[in-house]
Amino acid sequence: MNPSNFESAFIFYSDNPIVFQPINLNSINIENKDDLQSHNIYIITRSNRTWFSPENALLDIDAGVSKIDIAIQNGFRTILQEIHSSIPKDAHSIKFSPFPYKEVFILDRGSNILRVMNASKLAIALPDEIRPTFEVLYVGKSFGRKNQLNVSDRLYRQNHKKFKQILIDTQADHPDKEIFIFSFNYAHSKNNVLMNSKGPLELGEKEFRRFNYLKSLSIDRREKVSIIEEALINYFVPPYNELCRESLTKLSTKAIQYFQGLDISGLIVELSLNETGIKLSKSHSKIDSSDTIRYIRK
Repeated sequence: MNPSNFESAFIFYSDNPIVFQPINLNSINIENKDDLQSHNIYIITRSNRTWFSPENALLDIDAGVSKIDIAIQNGFRTILQEIHSSIPKDAHSIKFSPFPYKEVFILDRGSNILRVMNASKLAIALPDEIRPTFEVLYVGKSFGRKNQLNVSDRLYRQNHKKFKQILIDTQADHPDKEIFIFSFNYAHSKNNVLMNSKGPLELGEKEFRRFNYLKSLSIDRREKVSIIEEALINYFVPPYNELCRESLTKLSTKAIQYFQGLDISGLIVELSLNETGIKLSKSHSKIDSSDTIRYIRK
């Protein structure tokens, strides 16, 4: 980058995260097709297996609450945590989905469903000391080179070898774990142009051209998705991603070359999980404590 009084940093924001499991890949494409069509980054994670324990389930109609145990598998140990939830006033009975008891249905007298509770969704609201963690295994992009794709197309309809390998390895080596998929929409970005000079500045022709260039700079969506993917891979270092194991500045991929050619000084990729309450973790390291993951490189 040439010395200049003006520098530029691009910030990419994610929003509208969707979380689902492999068994939902076909149905999620039908139910969330419009949302998924705008999503362009997905993350495959592994977390503790969770389910409802039917043995001590109680529906206290007078108190207006249900009491159900959530079981969390952690290696050879199973942790039981009682969950209290308010119930609709017409609630009459509880019904569990077939084994492995991933859902609970609150029914009225006519066996109509009043409420559905999912074990995995409730588990992410548990105290930190027993809350399941989500280890990042693979980061990919669902934005196709030729056709408009979504994460369901990539993982369900196409022959995604890494995804299959993750499922096989988890079943064989981590029976206490299950796979979760996160899909993100990186639709928003911001170009911050900053002035380095601390004192009064008179713009010469060269500086004036650079300032206008940086202010009007826009990035092709294809290149944007590629650099976001590489930044997230570089941050998490997922075990099933073969590339991008070093600093971005040491890579020579097409996306990196493209951004180097733009002559900008900074890149920030924000991965917001505020809407889910979920914390992602790097492989074999402590869980990240922030709601937003920031990646910054010059």
